[in-house]
Amino acid sequence: MKNSGFIMRFSLWFVIMCALFSFSSAVALAQISACPSDMTNYWMFDETSGTSFTDAVGGKNAFCTGTADCPSFASPGRISSALIFDGINDGINVPADTSFNWGAGDSFSIEFWMKSDSLNSCTGNQVIIGRDDEPATGLQWWVGCKEGGSAAFYLFNNDGNGTGLTSTRKLNDGNWHHVVAVRDAGNNTIMLYLDGLKEGSASIAYQNGFASSSSALNIGWLNYPYNSEGFHFAGTIDEVALYKRVLSEKEILSHYYLVRGYCEMCASPVNIMPLGDSTTRGSMPELTPDQYVAFRQLLYWDLLNTGHTVNFVGSLQDGQSAVPAFDIDHEGHGGYTVAVGGGIASNVYNWLTTQANAGNPVNAILLHIGTNDVTLGIQKASDVAAILNEIDRYSKNIPVVIAKIVNRYDNATFETNTGIFNADVEAMVNSRIASGDKIIMVDMYGDAASGTYPFLGAGDISSDGVHPNMTGYDKMAGVWFAALNNFLPVCVNSVPSTYTISATAGTGGKITPSNSVSVNYGASQTFTITPSTGYRIADVKVDGVSVGAVSTYTFSNVTANHTIKATFKRVPHIKVNPVSLDFDKVVTGMTKKQGITISNAGAETMTVSKVEIIGKDGTSFSLPQTVPTTINTSVSINLMVNFTPTSPGRKNAVLLITSDDPDTPVLSIPLKGIGSPNTSVFF
Repeated sequence: MKNSGFIMRFSLWFVIMCALFSFSSAVALAQISACPSDMTNYWMFDETSGTSFTDAVGGKNAFCTGTADCPSFASPGRISSALIFDGINDGINVPADTSFNWGAGDSFSIEFWMKSDSLNSCTGNQVIIGRDDEPATGLQWWVGCKEGGSAAFYLFNNDGNGTGLTSTRKLNDGNWHHVVAVRDAGNNTIMLYLDGLKEGSASIAYQNGFASSSSALNIGWLNYPYNSEGFHFAGTIDEVALYKRVLSEKEILSHYYLVRGYCEMCASPVNIMPLGDSTTRGSMPELTPDQYVAFRQLLYWDLLNTGHTVNFVGSLQDGQSAVPAFDIDHEGHGGYTVAVGGGIASNVYNWLTTQANAGNPVNAILLHIGTNDVTLGIQKASDVAAILNEIDRYSKNIPVVIAKIVNRYDNATFETNTGIFNADVEAMVNSRIASGDKIIMVDMYGDAASGTYPFLGAGDISSDGVHPNMTGYDKMAGVWFAALNNFLPVCVNSVPSTYTISATAGTGGKITPSNSVSVNYGASQTFTITPSTGYRIADVKVDGVSVGAVSTYTFSNVTANHTIKATFKRVPHIKVNPVSLDFDKVVTGMTKKQGITISNAGAETMTVSKVEIIGKDGTSFSLPQTVPTTINTSVSINLMVNFTPTSPGRKNAVLLITSDDPDTPVLSIPLKGIGSPNTSVFF
């Protein structure tokens, strides 16, 4: 051996199941092939008996090297079934084929799941998949376990030129591991990935290819002519695939974090459980529960609008009145602690089981927890570990995205203890990641050293000083999204970058802008509603729901198509002539009359609800007749006003006319006159 140091679940196509999400935007979404592009071979090892093993993509079936040399069958495997190799003489071969005769200019990837035997041996170099054409040519490549337990990838072309890579982390611990070996011809690089992370890379230019007309592809061993032992692997192998291209890091992470067949990554939505306390629920003192959307609404739409098909799951529902609507299921339990007194740790196993029994097995968890523990002074990283232990007890396949919890503004001690708690949780999580736990840690607290503290500023927190406001929740959504977008498969293409808002106005006014208005994804758009003369705004409906007689309306963070419609109603308009009355001098005890013309210059019948005279001299003025309660449009009436001074001097008052003219609901008409002494002499 050169450099000895060195799924029936398969379907070719699926229809994007956007109908599952009654909230998705009305956009034509294209189908995506279920299998990754340029996959040439796929041995899922779902057989339960026999000596041949189906290549579900390329049709290049594998066969046992001999009747007595067949691997045994494992159920369950990593996905469905798998094959167990004894490390002695078990092995299977795929006859020579052009599908894995790679040229000098070809990129390719090799992918599989494996776990070492119960002895965790990996004694000597053990090959999981490889090919050797010696002595005919110098071709030899293999991927497997190197002496000591590291993952290894060695690649030599037909002229014997090559190099190898080994991992720092070990894979001989008896746990399942995901391994990907890549040759990037465009960049003259080979790479090795273990459990989603790149373990190493090397730059090398190959002038010759990797082809053989006779040498078989070996799985579970290597047919190396200079070593009769065959470098047999002791352990279990599942889901072996070859690609004639470079697998992207996102694809590698998807295949690692989501334990599904490679051709099933988009066969069903990814079920995500938002897990935690009232911060996950979306509590805010300014809102009611049907408005609690937390980070969940924006995150849901961000995921859908970037091509991910997801389903939020949980036993709780909040945010029923949110626009746009979204998947409101969650497990954000207000007041819950991490573990004490029936907290999250005591319940998460049952919640996971309940979802599985309901047909919604959880594929990923978003965990933000610890705020109530800080308030009570009982915060401990070991309690968070208890949650992770319960999740592992249910299934070690579920990736957990766990957050450093948001900072506090209600109490200085609480804020200090939040920082200490976050640091302790981070240390615990890093230890578990090093041991193979599927955990991704995100920071919603901030780091003073890097200048990112605090993650949420005072303006991002609601009035209680504890829960984020909507600006803060939107920031949280961005952090969750970045973590999920790293590994969730893209299952929908032709995702819209713009949406349309249809803006219309009825008779009597206008809406600006109008007609079909294009808005970029995530942007905002404000509309102004203006009534014409003689009209007022009657109502504004957004997506068919009234928002009242508002003069402006803003769509924020647009992630769907919308409608806005304004309607108007005619209004009355009062006019008077003259606009004031001056009675000049009137002898006390005598009466002088003057008239006012009241007109309805509007487009709707006017209602006059009150006519009165007020002021300190109001008793000097009077109305000799009753004023009509309604005045039709374009109609005028005459109103007489009497001035009867009872004492000498200047007299002032105001005539008030109250109507339903929205612009002048109360019209004021100044009244004045002078009372003159009675100088008459009687004989």
